[in-house]
Amino acid sequence: MLYFGVLAALSPFTSAFRRWSAVGPAAAIFAGAIVAVSRVLDGDIRFWLGHLYLIAGYWLPALLVTRSPQRFEQWLNSFGAFGSFGSFGSFGSFGTFGSFGTFWELAYLCCYPVVPAAFLTVYLNGSSAEVDRFWTSVLIAGYGCYISLPWLVSRPPRVANDPNAPNDPNGPNESWVRRLNLKVLDRLSHGWNTFPSGHVAVAFAAAMAVTMSAPRLGIGFLILAVGILIGSVTGRYHYAIDAVIGAMVGVTIPLMLTRLTSIVALGGLLSVVVHAQSVGDATRGQAVFKERCAVCHGEALEGLVGPPLKGDEFAKTWSSQPALVDKIQKTMPQDEPGSLTAAQATDLAAFIVRAGTTATTSTPPLVASHETPTFPPAANLAQLMRGILFPSSNIIFNVQGHDPGEKKDDKPYEPSANDNFSWAQWGAGIYSPWEIVDYAALSIADSAPLLLVPGRRCENGRPVPSDRDDWKKFTQDLIDVGKAAYKASQSRSQEAVSDVSNQLADACLQCHERYRDKPGGTTADPSNKAARCF
Repeated sequence: MLYFGVLAALSPFTSAFRRWSAVGPAAAIFAGAIVAVSRVLDGDIRFWLGHLYLIAGYWLPALLVTRSPQRFEQWLNSFGAFGSFGSFGSFGSFGTFGSFGTFWELAYLCCYPVVPAAFLTVYLNGSSAEVDRFWTSVLIAGYGCYISLPWLVSRPPRVANDPNAPNDPNGPNESWVRRLNLKVLDRLSHGWNTFPSGHVAVAFAAAMAVTMSAPRLGIGFLILAVGILIGSVTGRYHYAIDAVIGAMVGVTIPLMLTRLTSIVALGGLLSVVVHAQSVGDATRGQAVFKERCAVCHGEALEGLVGPPLKGDEFAKTWSSQPALVDKIQKTMPQDEPGSLTAAQATDLAAFIVRAGTTATTSTPPLVASHETPTFPPAANLAQLMRGILFPSSNIIFNVQGHDPGEKKDDKPYEPSANDNFSWAQWGAGIYSPWEIVDYAALSIADSAPLLLVPGRRCENGRPVPSDRDDWKKFTQDLIDVGKAAYKASQSRSQEAVSDVSNQLADACLQCHERYRDKPGGTTADPSNKAARCF
């Protein structure tokens, strides 16, 4: 919306005196239509409107072009060897040597499907906030290149530098990929050269956005973006200077958005520019809540079988609406997690936040009628470790090699009657794999303070050194990493939990090196248990 508003405001300052009176209002009307349409259509459809915004932003500035391209083309060509890879001395045939000419042409052809493919990748792997960031990155990169066209006018170097060169899409001497590229440009392009290169900038911005949501897939998109850059120059579709600057724009914009998400002008305002989606619609969210959530959380969010979604404790835990959206989308409803779309999750979060802040949440403090009893520890340190912390930690470590979200088959888990007794097998199929990871992480966080209970002894009878500063620090580290593991598990990302598992291993190792792993064992006591806890 901001882009089309700026374009409408600047259109009178172009030389297109006969056109700006039509193009300016058209851009202003399109800007208003963005907000109107985004509020009417379903959330998932609104996510796809970014493609339309990008195409409109590409074409409208071209309608204002009336200047002669010769002056700017002379400036581009003044860079000499930097103007095109084709004049790099020994690299004069860089675009055509061997089979690389066809390869780079094919890479450049991918500049058209790269945005839909990248969007679909983020849409399927990320949250609504990440989809919003994707379109914000891509549109800013593209618009930043397109809007200069009425003033920085130039033709593609394949036309400007050699008008008599073979540019016929049906030319017999061209490869099939070259002919296809020329046909696409002939029918879908306005024929001008954008400075910087919009194709290159958008390809890199889309690739960077994918990298932030799905790093492994993002690497492939970045390689493709580099291929588009090279193909744009070797095919003489762009000058080298505008292709390189386009790549710089495409890389810089997503990085700036990541660093400056707290700036309203760059985050909140541009969120409205894309599809006015990130804040959600509380009215639609209320309808979804009644259908999918009220049975557990209550019509008034008071909590039934599920926890209440209002009150001071809830507000303190879920002060960030994007975090609440991710929680809803990836873990709710509990009987069918992941079944809600990103738009539904955003709308639900908007309703919950609105309803939770308007509901009466004051609760009188509970007054204890007597002192809370204390209980002496029943287990020694080794028993506590082996009963709670050891199995819970192993569940977190197991995520490194096994994705809890990967479903092998639909058959319920049934341990064999001939297997040896194992605590891990009984009830293994009752809870979903990701729930088990959740519970393991919480068990670590909540059981770690038991290491500080007075009176507990080690396996060898020594008192647990709970009064020592390093022991208290090791315990706090374990609490923190348990909470971090739970947060990572809530993202339902194997990679996120695997990263935290390294922190968990470090937290365990520091304490073990100090108090458990003692050299000098004997035949009767090879691990030197007698020296532990000292």
